[in-house]
Amino acid sequence: MKSSFRLFIALLLFLVCGSSSYADTDEWTLLSTPNFEFYAQYDAQRARAKLEYFEVYRYAVYAMLGLDPNVKLAPMRIYAFSDSNDYSEIRGNMNAAGFYNSSGPYLVIGPEESSIEDNFVLFHEYLHYIVRASVPYQYPTWYDEGLATFFGVVEIDDDSITFGSRPEHYMRYLKYSGTLSFQKLIEQTNQSKSQDKTDNYQYKFYVSSWLATHYLIAGEFNGEKNYNPQLQQYLRLFNEGINSSQAFEQAFNIKPEEFNKTLIGYAKKRRNTAMRMARPKINLKVTESSVSDAEAALFYSQLTYKRIPEVNQKYFQIALQNKVSLALAYEANNAALQGDFSYSDAMLNEALSSDKKTWETHLHIAKTYITLAKKRNEQSLYTKAYAQLLIAENLKVTASVYRTLAEVAWSLGQRQKAIDYAIAQYQMEPSGVHANHVAGYYMVEAGKTEYGRFFLNNVINWTHSEPTKKRAQKLLDKINQLTIEAVDTKRDK
Repeated sequence: MKSSFRLFIALLLFLVCGSSSYADTDEWTLLSTPNFEFYAQYDAQRARAKLEYFEVYRYAVYAMLGLDPNVKLAPMRIYAFSDSNDYSEIRGNMNAAGFYNSSGPYLVIGPEESSIEDNFVLFHEYLHYIVRASVPYQYPTWYDEGLATFFGVVEIDDDSITFGSRPEHYMRYLKYSGTLSFQKLIEQTNQSKSQDKTDNYQYKFYVSSWLATHYLIAGEFNGEKNYNPQLQQYLRLFNEGINSSQAFEQAFNIKPEEFNKTLIGYAKKRRNTAMRMARPKINLKVTESSVSDAEAALFYSQLTYKRIPEVNQKYFQIALQNKVSLALAYEANNAALQGDFSYSDAMLNEALSSDKKTWETHLHIAKTYITLAKKRNEQSLYTKAYAQLLIAENLKVTASVYRTLAEVAWSLGQRQKAIDYAIAQYQMEPSGVHANHVAGYYMVEAGKTEYGRFFLNNVINWTHSEPTKKRAQKLLDKINQLTIEAVDTKRDK
């Protein structure tokens, strides 16, 4: 931001923190499309060029994977820094030119990246986002990561987009370090692959996943058989809860240890034909808006939430002192959770009277009303929460808004509406464990046991969290008990 903001930051930090230290920042601009919210710390022309790379990448991935482009997803937020001091403060101890956070979700691009198409990590994580939200089942861990790694290696030039190149450092690693055995690879889960923290094991896992996925996707362009029918059958069997090795052997009619020999031979091939498509002409419909100094301070706070507490609080206090509506809503809910109702009410009223309220502001005002309703046992506050959520839904359709609407509708006794909202949040995240758990919970509570069993079985089959699995199993046990009671009642009649 401009020099006036530097003085503004210094003064505020002196008043709030007793310190005059501050980040040297530049002005931010927001470029919005239906698919992205691109916050750029540089001029709009440069920001548009970078945004177009992401739009082109999205188009290509949807085309290559046959995904439905009409599926509604919340726009991905991207923060592109040009100031190295700002980025260093936000990045913290991470030594990366960019990073991803799933809690937003959002992508962060540092000033060191040479060009957006070089940002493998960002494309890799964005691929995860669109696939996990668009595909109505879970991929096994090796294929989930292999697919993201495969499509993370992309070349975008003026005329074409290329996937399936074989990076030299991958091939060199395979030559000198080899792969994980395929049998071991396909039995890995998110939890088990994280148990070995060594860089070598993690790298070997990703390179091995990439090689197997490359063979199954691009192998047919390199003299191999088209295995797509077998792959689809394997994924279906895996999602039915069949052990990964058994599902693979049943679908491909080959034991994983024998398939491992095929992959070793594939890795030794000297020539590779990549998958290339013409670069589409993207007609960007961009809405450009300025970002105030205080609004920028708030997202600096959000970018460091739970990672760098001191930076998080420094910028949050700046946003709060400048009465950014979302900061006021956050503060109101935090105070309510701590039982400080007078302060919560004051912050809530300030948030409500703010001239510039976003969908997130309305969502967190609603969450404050929910917290107060539970703490004070005031049922009427759910009605106020409901009104705020309807405004949020009108501004932006997101799974988090639908989840909160389901909770409020249920609390108000509107069971069918609660179920409708639970289904709506599932439809936005059909392969999400949390989305399936929420849908399953409301189905069980409403007595729709078979629907509940469908969602909860997804949770059991897909989650790698034991607490989540136990909660889902408890609900499944409730379904089984209800079924037994229904049979007994029918028999008595």
